[in-house]
Order: sequence, then C-alpha cells, then structure tokens
Amino acid sequence: MGNAKQQKDPQQWQDYVNGQGIVISEVRDVEYYRATLPPIWISIPDPDRTSVRLYVYDRAGNRSDPVEMR
Repeated sequence: MGNAKQQKDPQQWQDYVNGQGIVISEVRDVEYYRATLPPIWISIPDPDRTSVRLYVYDRAGNRSDPVEMR
C-alpha cells in the first residue's frame, strides 16, 4: 500500500518522453514496451463516490479512449 509521499520520478519520465534508452524497433514487443514504462501512480478513489477515467495524450494532442479505474 502506498502513501501520500509517493510521486513520479520527473527525470525518469523525461527520459521516457525523449526516448532515451528505448530501441524504437523493439517497442511493438509487449514485454519490452512494459519494461520501458516508468511507474504510473494512481490514487484509489472512494468507491461509489468518485469515478476516475484515465486518458493518454500524445504530443499532437490526440486523446485515447477512456479507461475507467476501479
């Protein structure tokens, strides 16, 4: 279980965004792709009180379909 002091590592995310250490030709391999992702921290909402949906955006501003967090 986490606590309020758990936060993303800004440098790790910046490296990911910049593609540092990522072999583009290997990204389609699901296991490789998962291994390159930095941790994603999501707080658990109160059941039946808060609905949380996650969207992913790219640099061009395109948005993915929502994924409901449970």
